[in-house]
Amino acid sequence: MATNTLDNSLNRNGLNNDRGTTAPHDAFIRLRWSIFEDVSTILVLDDPRSQNPSFSPFVGHAIAAEPASQIPLTEIAITNSYIDWYDHYDYESPEPLLVSRADGGTVTVADVVEELSAYFTSHREDIFMVLELYLKKRPCRFVVDGNVEYDPTILASGEEISPDTKVLFNGFFWYRRARRGAWSRIVC
Repeated sequence: MATNTLDNSLNRNGLNNDRGTTAPHDAFIRLRWSIFEDVSTILVLDDPRSQNPSFSPFVGHAIAAEPASQIPLTEIAITNSYIDWYDHYDYESPEPLLVSRADGGTVTVADVVEELSAYFTSHREDIFMVLELYLKKRPCRFVVDGNVEYDPTILASGEEISPDTKVLFNGFFWYRRARRGAWSRIVC
């Protein structure tokens, strides 16, 4: 993959970017992704303007090779806003996920999806714990000695979030560049 040769202060349209932010690639809006399932199950909306939507597999799709952000970057930091904003005296949110390529090239949509998939899976209980609170469901997950633990004995009430619940990826709402051309913070 070719490395980024664009001036880091300009976006694809040549507009100056002096705010230190850049938007994610539009491809992320087109993904239909249950975050705890395998990457091979992700679908891409073929034409977002179509009245009759059709979908193609993400794996092997052309958008997978596109840069992950509108200003191509070589490193991106990703955090989950719900987990980061969770305030509990005995809970420490996970470190941001840093996505970069071994070859130092521009981070692609596929790079982000593959890394995020593993990140979501490894933080599944954290995500469900925060969703229980956010959705005002009966908590089944608790922080014990700084770790999230699941208590299946609470499942009888019907007010909890089942472990089989599908959580769908809903995109990113902002990027923030920490330093010019170096990395962005994505909140999902």
